[in-house]
Amino acid sequence: MHSIQLHDWCVGVVVERGYQEHFELIGKLSPVNHSDDDSECELEGKQLRSRHKRFRIIRCEWMSDALRNFLRFLYEAHMTDWETSPEKRQAGGSNPRDRYERVPPDSTVGVPAVGLWQNCYNPAWLKTLQRHEVRQLHIIKKNYCFKINDEDDSDKQPEFVQGSSKL
Repeated sequence: MHSIQLHDWCVGVVVERGYQEHFELIGKLSPVNHSDDDSECELEGKQLRSRHKRFRIIRCEWMSDALRNFLRFLYEAHMTDWETSPEKRQAGGSNPRDRYERVPPDSTVGVPAVGLWQNCYNPAWLKTLQRHEVRQLHIIKKNYCFKINDEDDSDKQPEFVQGSSKL
């Protein structure tokens, strides 16, 4: 369920902010392709309910740092929109989740998206695959441009350099 929410939030930001240049990328992703979260209660085997839960990020190993940073930028944009929009906060439901990453990060291979650009995949992970598995990914042999074309966010551009993921 957590990855469904993360995906919905990313789609919402792309649509609401009019980032048309990223519709195709977001359209190629599904909830199972996103990193997942586990609440601290779930990780400890507890069935506690609380108003404020912290969620530990579980990284997808197949995902490049550039794609991961881009998706986390969209999540942060969702958080900003929620915090600054009285309509969104009054809509009911739970507060957005407090996500954090352990050091070293928890990870899982995850379910890789098919048909993405070559710089969306983690090159180290790709090297672990057999040739036929790489072919089945239908990788586009071009690099994706993760740049956000929004003047309001020009000073908040995510850094999409391999190995620079902050979350």
